[in-house]
Amino acid sequence: MKVVSPIALSVVALVLGCNDATQTGKQTTGSSDGSVATAPADYLQSAAQAQKKAVKMVDLVAINKAVEAFYVQEGRFPRTLEELEDKGYMRAVPVPPSGMKLNYDTNSGVVTMQKDLGNQ
Repeated sequence: MKVVSPIALSVVALVLGCNDATQTGKQTTGSSDGSVATAPADYLQSAAQAQKKAVKMVDLVAINKAVEAFYVQEGRFPRTLEELEDKGYMRAVPVPPSGMKLNYDTNSGVVTMQKDLGNQ
């Protein structure tokens, strides 16, 4: 029966351990390298993106609530989103961020936002 030397076991463990550490230790999120030096900039960038996403969600919720109120009062969905303005359900339909567009389904009364592929 062969006995494996402790040195050989150490080398194998070291190689496998280093391989694991290099694969799981690096976690890239965008253009930053995750270093301490770029942490403040990374945080501000993340906060700005979160704010933009929150504003989009609030705008969508407001539009969908106005559509629901229109449906309850008028008994039908508005033909266009501008009809919400005309009838006083909203002061103005929010303008989507650049590169995005509002989609309004007149059959279901649901407003969604998606990337505007026509602007590329």
